[in-house]
Amino acid sequence: MKRDDHGLDGEVVRGPEPELAEAVLGGDYRGFEVEPGKRLVVTHFSPLSGQEDVPENYHTVRYDLSGSDGGTTLTLTQDNSSSAEEAEQFSKNWQAMLDGLRGVVETR
Repeated sequence: MKRDDHGLDGEVVRGPEPELAEAVLGGDYRGFEVEPGKRLVVTHFSPLSGQEDVPENYHTVRYDLSGSDGGTTLTLTQDNSSSAEEAEQFSKNWQAMLDGLRGVVETR
């Protein structure tokens, strides 16, 4: 995970298989780019940032999947941090989400 990642702000989203597809997301997602089985890219704005809702305050979150040692590696990157401190805090939030996801996947 890159150190310029942003984080989560709390909304629960459920997919077609809630026990597998529950994720914690938040904010306002503005755009999606999907390459099934390989990549999801979303444009996001968080009102909790305290910043003005303008494109220069949006960030892009990218989820990339790749084969790795008989399994799958998920790489998450996010751009547009306003400071190193913000990047570090959001990186910790994303890591907690990824650790939770790993726990679900590895118990299957």
